[in-house]
Amino acid sequence: MSPILRIGFGQYRHLAEVAKREAGSILCVHKYSDKGCWGLTSPMLEGAISDTNYPASTMIEASAISLADRVNLQAFQSANRPEIDWRAIPPDRVYEFLLWHEIGHLRENFCVFELLQQKRPGIVAIAYKVNEVLADRYAWRKLFPNHALPMRPGLSSDEQSSINSSIGYLRRIAPLKGRKRKPLPAGQYRAVPVRMLKCPKLRSYVGPNINWPDCQIAA
Repeated sequence: MSPILRIGFGQYRHLAEVAKREAGSILCVHKYSDKGCWGLTSPMLEGAISDTNYPASTMIEASAISLADRVNLQAFQSANRPEIDWRAIPPDRVYEFLLWHEIGHLRENFCVFELLQQKRPGIVAIAYKVNEVLADRYAWRKLFPNHALPMRPGLSSDEQSSINSSIGYLRRIAPLKGRKRKPLPAGQYRAVPVRMLKCPKLRSYVGPNINWPDCQIAA
């Protein structure tokens, strides 16, 4: 049976601070069985509590990143990526990589919705593939800045050239949308996603000292 990685409470709290600092985003945890993916970013703003130590604290809105509660290591390592080989990522860095990958989608990607308006043939498929490549590269640079990209086995020089040509093509017709966003307030109990307060298990990721009544959280 393949090892299953699970995001721990302490690990979540550390990664939540990275998300707030580096992407101005709140961090959520979802059941893999519900979403069928290990990580995702939301195009919509989500609600968060400014400070869960104070019951009367204000609500804020922020972009959201969500990571799966578990990762099947074998499935992760055998993922069919367009460029790099995820087997090069050590198991104890997988969740970090997933977070930085999602941050990469916010910080260094092309806006598919803007490209749609150009009505160029095949532009959406090109953009999705390029965005995955750029997010992978971004995450790898953040975790292993002094190591070359681990190219997936079988990646031909023609395929690599096609990837780079696609990136160049999109750069000529559209800007990268990513910019450094204003950080959210640091601190374990600050800028906490509302959906992380809706049940005891999710609240446990945030911490044991939440002073925010369950009755204030909409079902």
